[in-house]
Amino acid sequence: MDITTHLSRLMLPLACALGLAACTNEPTEADLRQAVERQVGAQNASMEQLLGKGLTQAARQFTGEIKGVRKIGCQPDGEQAYRCDVELEIEHLGTLAREPASYRFVKGSEGWMVAR
Repeated sequence: MDITTHLSRLMLPLACALGLAACTNEPTEADLRQAVERQVGAQNASMEQLLGKGLTQAARQFTGEIKGVRKIGCQPDGEQAYRCDVELEIEHLGTLAREPASYRFVKGSEGWMVAR
């Protein structure tokens, strides 16, 4: 076997693996964190319009504040959509807790967002 054939046999699996990795459009952990933070921000803004700033701040202390989002795994769920399991890090009354959650994320013109 000549060197060209040998290199071709080594490079083909590598090229296929890289090609498949490039095709995944799955959201990254940073994408998920940004989408969850955007969703929570929109909910807080809506709550503030309804209740006012003081009551909204009091409600946030009671319900907790998201401090982090860790990606556990995602599965395709339609075109440009994934169902992802995450672990939310939530600060509630001075205590940090980790809670599992599952969201559907859809890729839009401004990036990934939480879909209902």
